Order: sequence, then structure tokens, then C-alpha cells
Amino acid sequence: RMAAARFTRHLQARADRYFPDVAADRCNVRLVWQSVRLNSQLYEFEVTGGSASHRVMVKVPFAPKHVAADRPNGRAPAADRPRLFPKTDPYAKGLYEYRALDAIDAHFRSLDDRRFGTIRVFDLLPEPYTVVIEKGAAPSFLRLVRKAHGLCGRRQRGLLRDGFRHAGAWLREMHHLAPLEHTEPRNTRRDDYLAANESFFAFLNRFGASGAFLERFQRRLGEAAVALLPENLPLGTCHGDYAPRNLLLDRAGRVTVFDTTARWRAPIYEDVAHFLASFKMSLSQSLSGGLLPDREETAVCEEAFLQAYFDEEPVPRGIVRLFQCQLLLERWAALVFRGREARGVRRAAKRCRATLFEMLVKRHLRAALDEAERGVSPTLT
Repeated sequence: RMAAARFTRHLQARADRYFPDVAADRCNVRLVWQSVRLNSQLYEFEVTGGSASHRVMVKVPFAPKHVAADRPNGRAPAADRPRLFPKTDPYAKGLYEYRALDAIDAHFRSLDDRRFGTIRVFDLLPEPYTVVIEKGAAPSFLRLVRKAHGLCGRRQRGLLRDGFRHAGAWLREMHHLAPLEHTEPRNTRRDDYLAANESFFAFLNRFGASGAFLERFQRRLGEAAVALLPENLPLGTCHGDYAPRNLLLDRAGRVTVFDTTARWRAPIYEDVAHFLASFKMSLSQSLSGGLLPDREETAVCEEAFLQAYFDEEPVPRGIVRLFQCQLLLERWAALVFRGREARGVRRAAKRCRATLFEMLVKRHLRAALDEAERGVSPTLT
């Protein structure tokens, strides 16, 4: 409540600067919604004045109780799972996100490209660093994906294809952004790819996740990586969590992207693979009512994304599949880790989820590696 009151006072004092159509003497600020998540606290406010009405999001990039739990009495945090990259210091994350969103807003506004929307970044508040941004008015890209693959969503599939095409073009622009003050290079070589995979396989083998499958898969994946990956990987300023849930798509097909710190200059294939893997896994896990994804339409959307991202360059399909395998291995390790760390009823639930995910992820891993080895056009098996 104290935080919400603080943010309310701040918005009342600054509303006329954020929105020229809101007069300071007629400004009213109302808390509409708030949420405390594992890694953030979110507040949505309505700012009105006369006939004007705007929505503002305030994001504290960590939940204090979880940060405190990671540092009990100053002791080192508990052993963690293997990761592609270390977690960002929660006390600096707000600053990094502010810089990233501000740079993205400036860059995409300068393009004046109707395919891309932007989110205005208003303020950075201290102690802790807190980001104040406008709320995007367009619907979630992920929600449209779910609707378009249902029986009632066929008329929206043209819009969805445009969305995938524009999402690919947006990511290409993102990767060309100059590194920010805090952006650092990582995983720049083929050996880094192989080393990260080794850590995932070691973790999964240690905790008994499908040893026979992992042994065969590890050998094949290593051989394919040596054959396909260049010694030095092409790098870009990466989003880090480029997934449909972090994109908005309006009725004109305009894509708007949020939730990034631009922390790393990393292999471009990570973001590309992350988007495609999240798309496929969300379809498989989220659709209800017995509906199955339209495999042909999924392949069309994926192809639109890849062609837009790589533009006139040949699409390195095998390399993209290798990075999809890596991301799926990391996600598998994460679910196993959470199942072991949870307690009581939550532990049983998380272990059950990890078991179900294992069945699903092995199917996707096999399909991705088969395609990497064959170098064929994308299919969904």
C-alpha cells in the first residue's frame, strides 16, 4: 500500500509532463491493478483529466521478499541450476530495463515504420530502481496465437502471419542496436555453446532424467554442433526473453515489444530460437478443449518469421534448430530444479509437471535435432 501511494503521488505530480492533454489541476490517478510476481511487482494506474484517459505501468523489477530469501543473513544463495547466462542483479535490473526500453523507443520511433509500435518510457525512480512506462493498448501476441489456432480463429490467421513476419523484422532491428552502457558479450564461440550444453546434460543426468535418451542425444547434438556452427558466432544486442508473451500485436499487424534489459551481446540465434521454441511449446501446453495446433499453419508462421529475420540471407535452419535444442535443455533443467527445490504439495505438483514436460520436450528435441542433421525445411512433428 505504501508503494502504491508513493507511485500515485508521483503520477499526480508528473501527469501533465507525460500527457499534454491532462491538466495538472484536473488530474486524477487511480490504481487499477497490481501483482506481486516471483521477479517483479507490477502496478497499473489510470490517469485522467477532463476527457483524457491514459494507462501507466509501474514496474519494480523484483519482489523484495524473494530477494531477501535469496540472501538469508548475508549468506551465499543456495546452489542454482545451470543457466545460459547469470541472473541480473535485481537491484540493477530496473536501471538496465529503463535504458533498454528508452533506447528501443528512440530507435524504433526514428524508423517511422508502420510495422513497429513503441512504448513510451516516462521515468526511472530510485530506491529501488523502478520503471514508469505507458501501457501498450494492443492485445497480447500470445493471446492472438491461442485464438487463431482455435476453431473460431481462422479469420485472424492473416493477421497472425503478418505478426510473425513483423516480429522477425523487429528482432533483426533489435540485434543491430549499439550495445548499451551495461551490455556485455557472452557465449561468443562454438566452444561456449558446447560447454553450456555439457552443463545441462550433467545436471539432468545427475538427477536421473532419462539417462539412455540423454546419452544418445548428447552425442548426436555435439556432432551436429561441431559440423554446423562456425568457431565464432554472430552476435547481436539480445532481447533475452523474446517470446509471444512479451509482444503486443494490434489490428494493423503492428508489433510492439517490451520486457528486456538488453543485458547481453550474444549469439543472434538465441533470440530466434527462443521465439520459435516458446511459440511451439505454448501451443502444445496452452490450448484447451482438445484442440490441436494446425501444423501447416504453424509451419507457415514460423517460415514468415525466419524469412523476415534473415531477410535476403539464407536461413541457417540447422543452426536455429541447434539453439532450440539448447533452450529446451535449459528449460528442462529448470523444471527439474524447481521440482527438487519445492516443498510439500507444491513439490509433488512441480515434479508431476516436470515429468509431463519431459515427455513433450523429448519429442521436440528429437524433431529439432533431426532437422538440424538433415537441413530440411521446418516441420512440426
